[in-house]
Amino acid sequence: MGASLSPFASAPLPVRGCALLVHALDCHDAHARHREEHVAISFNGGKDCTVLLHLLAAVLLQRHPPPSSSPSAPPPWPPIPSIYVSQPSPFPLMESFVHLSEPYYSLSLHRTSNLGMRPALASYLHLRPQIRAVMVGTRRADPHGKELDFCQPTDRGWPDFVRVHPVINWRYEQVWAFLRQWDVPYCELYDQGYTSLGSTYNTHPNPALRRPDGTFRPAYELEDEALERAGRDDSVRGPPGATEPAVAAVEDGKEGRGSRAKAAAGTVAVAAAAAAGAVGAANGYALHGKEGDGAPQQQAQGLRGAEEEEDVLL
Repeated sequence: MGASLSPFASAPLPVRGCALLVHALDCHDAHARHREEHVAISFNGGKDCTVLLHLLAAVLLQRHPPPSSSPSAPPPWPPIPSIYVSQPSPFPLMESFVHLSEPYYSLSLHRTSNLGMRPALASYLHLRPQIRAVMVGTRRADPHGKELDFCQPTDRGWPDFVRVHPVINWRYEQVWAFLRQWDVPYCELYDQGYTSLGSTYNTHPNPALRRPDGTFRPAYELEDEALERAGRDDSVRGPPGATEPAVAAVEDGKEGRGSRAKAAAGTVAVAAAAAAGAVGAANGYALHGKEGDGAPQQQAQGLRGAEEEEDVLL
């Protein structure tokens, strides 16, 4: 399975989503785009952060041309700093997809489980103190997504970094247009009628996709974006203390969050490039070789679906 990233001109929906972010690159010093070690990505295997990760890979492919054309060659870019905060009772297919994505995208993945969001982030930043910004796949349709800016610091009391939302203005249909246009691997739960995923005990196939025979149509056939979370019962939180259902709220208009947030101004261009740079820079490239190449495609074949818990911080 090829994961083509070009030509973007033939994919109008993804292009519109990316074009909304092009202006962000013009606001930052050009050299800041190379400070990749200061930016991490939150990846839990969900459809939105999969789009985000694939766009980031397109940008990195431009900066780090492959030294070899061998189909079995690993990604040519340095390992991508990333964090995966797993949910209580995660879907096995989600866990498998995240695992296979590590070598496929060259992720340096820090995994946490049985931790609340705050201690998980505190642990990660203790291990990676150079991280100043984290890219997150949150969209407007997600809980707490309507008021978010493209980039902003976390709230007081949370670990200090800038969160960046390159796909914040993408619609549900744009996400699926991108994934399907470029044959991007995703976990198979999405093909089983799941449209938004939390834990196994509070997530079901979307009833809006139910067929008369009791089976479910795939997630990309959902027509009403407002029903994206119709298969979720967020009132069921599982065992007490299993998760921390809190959001790192933002403080509009407030500055001076500390040295990490102040220093992040020169690094968020890397995150912006994940969505914007791919529009003009990824033409002519295909991620991990051509169709039929190598283990990454073969391993990821058929794994289409994932955990998506964007109502928490990451």
